[in-house]
Amino acid sequence: MDTYISKIDLRNYRSCNKTSVELNQNLSALIGVNGSGKSNFLNGLLLLKKMARIPRHTPDEEFAQSICKVKATFIVEQKPLPLDAVIKYTTNELNFDQVMSATQTWNFKEFTGENNPVKLPMSRFFEFREFRKFSFLEKKPRELTENEWRFYISRSYEALSGSSVPFDPKQLNIIVNIFEKIYDFVTGISYYSASQFTDPSKCPTYFEIENEKVLRRPGRDWNEHQRFMFDLYWAYKNPKSKFIEFLSIVGNEGIGLIDTIKFDEIEVPTNVYEVGIGGKVISKEIKKLLVIPNFIIHSFKLSPNQLSEGTFKTLAIVFYLVTDTSRLLILEEPEVCIHHGLLSSILELIKVFAREKQIIISTHSDFVLDGLDPENVFVVRNDLKMGTTIKHIPDALSARDYKALKEYLKASGNLGEYWRHGDLEK
Repeated sequence: MDTYISKIDLRNYRSCNKTSVELNQNLSALIGVNGSGKSNFLNGLLLLKKMARIPRHTPDEEFAQSICKVKATFIVEQKPLPLDAVIKYTTNELNFDQVMSATQTWNFKEFTGENNPVKLPMSRFFEFREFRKFSFLEKKPRELTENEWRFYISRSYEALSGSSVPFDPKQLNIIVNIFEKIYDFVTGISYYSASQFTDPSKCPTYFEIENEKVLRRPGRDWNEHQRFMFDLYWAYKNPKSKFIEFLSIVGNEGIGLIDTIKFDEIEVPTNVYEVGIGGKVISKEIKKLLVIPNFIIHSFKLSPNQLSEGTFKTLAIVFYLVTDTSRLLILEEPEVCIHHGLLSSILELIKVFAREKQIIISTHSDFVLDGLDPENVFVVRNDLKMGTTIKHIPDALSARDYKALKEYLKASGNLGEYWRHGDLEK
């Protein structure tokens, strides 16, 4: 993987008083009892994404602001890029964090050769891209004169940091290219909670499309179930998508969850009226497309809201595993609402796709542990003094106990049983 997070340190964030974790490049699984801090840690990871999209409006005074510190080490092109951030955020009644401001200090020493930390806010990078896109200097760097190049670099850095440029053009060009990879990685982080996709009754039986845009069904709130249907439809329509691969996994050639998925499309003409100058009424006919998703199971045609919770959630998880292009995917409690037989298949898929992207899951399930290697598992505890602590199994056990665990697994036991007996809690 070209970019991933190798280490993250959370200070004074919820139960994460001093939580430091060195994550795996591929798959990391967090196991711990309720209240140990698994969700808090995952939400702490999401602060990285929220730092890149800080709102411009003033914070709602109804919610008090909290301050935490986040240190992270990204690996980009096989080199470490440290981040040191101080974050101010609010938490609303739904337990949702919103980052209000973040001081971000980066050190590009491994890329530029100079130990010169700089303050670069990710939230300004979109503006920087727009500046670079519409800049009148659209020549390639090698075609610019020295003065043009220095002017362009100076304006680029100012667009990013809001201050004058402290680097020579060559160094800054390296920094910008690396920072762009970090920005794409962080803004693309995907998070799927335990409660998502667990109530198919919230799914629409149809939706409307006008000019290739999805229209919300009147009287229904936007939710994850609708989003899944829309994403599924666009993948179905896009020949370059991975819809066929997804269907081969969930269909009869794979885990046999369904036979196939079809979308009926019905054109519906609609008249729209506008009142022009002088009170003249103008009528326009707009053609809308009524899209009806159908899931075929044992030759029966079912609407999405007729599917069982386990079937619906399994379809959603597999779909996003296959089609999500993010480089970091966070999946909370994949075992919720899913039968052990299907869960085994999902775990195997997670391990396969973890070869292509960094995946972090949390779980309460010893059955999930049965499908994982100790090297992929991290034990989460809530210490009265330290708060949430997260230890990699090889580090959580003594060398002697870890050797005994490996022998136990090799002989006849499994990791879930080892967890049930409390041997990981020593």
